[in-house]
Amino acid sequence: MSDQGTYNNWTKAGLIQRVKELEKQLKASSSSHEAISTTASDQQQPAKSEHEHEQQQKQDDQSETAQQPAKKPKSKTKKKMDPSKYATRYIALKLAYLGKNFGGFEFQAMGNQPSIEEELWNALTKACLIFPEDERVVDFECCEYSKCGRTDRGVSAFGQ
Repeated sequence: MSDQGTYNNWTKAGLIQRVKELEKQLKASSSSHEAISTTASDQQQPAKSEHEHEQQQKQDDQSETAQQPAKKPKSKTKKKMDPSKYATRYIALKLAYLGKNFGGFEFQAMGNQPSIEEELWNALTKACLIFPEDERVVDFECCEYSKCGRTDRGVSAFGQ
């Protein structure tokens, strides 16, 4: 993965996903810390007789099975595709767009609206047409991307 210390080239969705990952890790570490502290307090309690201990375990097992919901089927994990197994070639894309909902064509890391290049990046990575090291970082150097275009003043996709 790329240097995670610099988030300048990350997409907004990528940043949100990274924050969620970090929050999940924090929650998991805090819950494991609480579990360790409760087991330590259990060890400090006076020793029970063997019979009482067995009854307590049975009650705990019964309450756990009653609280557990029905098992859900495991979701499939997304496997990374190996690009070395497939032949590659250069392609040309011709596109037109309505710019109302976009912040221009060129990707801007600190843009408020998504750009056309950002949406193009997301589409190409999702379709496995390009294979970046980190999908959250918009960096077209991995695929020899180049662009050309022309916008005449006052001309729109409607041909006005």
